[in-house]
Amino acid sequence: MEKRFPCVAGTFYPAEKEKLKNITEGFLNEVSLPQIKGKIFGVLSPHAGYIYSGKVAAYSFKSIALRKIERIILIGVSHQKIFEGISLWKKGNWITPLGEVSLDIEFLEELSRKFKDIGEEPHLFEHSLEVQLPFLQLVLKENFKIVPILLGSNDLVLIKTLASFLAKEIFKKETLIIASSDLSHYPPDEIAKKADKEVLKAILTKEINVLEKTILELESKFPEVDTFLCGKSAVEILMEVAKNIKNSYGEILCYQNSSDVSFDKNQVVGYGSLYFSKI
Repeated sequence: MEKRFPCVAGTFYPAEKEKLKNITEGFLNEVSLPQIKGKIFGVLSPHAGYIYSGKVAAYSFKSIALRKIERIILIGVSHQKIFEGISLWKKGNWITPLGEVSLDIEFLEELSRKFKDIGEEPHLFEHSLEVQLPFLQLVLKENFKIVPILLGSNDLVLIKTLASFLAKEIFKKETLIIASSDLSHYPPDEIAKKADKEVLKAILTKEINVLEKTILELESKFPEVDTFLCGKSAVEILMEVAKNIKNSYGEILCYQNSSDVSFDKNQVVGYGSLYFSKI
């Protein structure tokens, strides 16, 4: 079967195995987690270059370290193509400098039967799911399989239907959902910190309408900002899954923006990590 080779190795993260291992482990070693409440079933993780967002992403992955997780559902929003339905990768293993990651073909086929699947093409040059894998390869010692899902539009019916399906499935097998998204794009640091805090707070409500209203208000207040949540549809699926699970709990793990690394406070990108668990 055709394999999915990395498209951002050497740009978003090192292409050399040892360099990638060292930088990723370095981020993980810096993490000091709060006490995790309950059993985590979903996390928000950023998807920028590791130099900018790797430390924030490490919080989400450290929170599930050493767990025996059999299936990882990776959900992102396509940066390359607009399309209706979902794009599933079913062709073959994903490759990173740290090795191969296999697919949960049976689950992918079931998704393809239940939802409009446009095929693999949007995955070919998409970074948002790829950058999650090296962290997973280091923190999960047992073999795991992935379910790569990309969305190409903000279809609320699809979001709620897919979330409802996933919420019923994730406890049948040890499963983790990763929603891949950065936060605000290119406001000054001061605005980013305020806006990103509001967006993260809205995500924790598990109410999509609250998040949508928050973003609309921010767009009205700061019209010059490109976006306040670039992977909004993916995040909304995670929120809706959490809403569908009785006694779910959410907590922010880390927030930073690019100025914490670049020191350029004029135009920044925000990054957040959080988890949802069943308590």
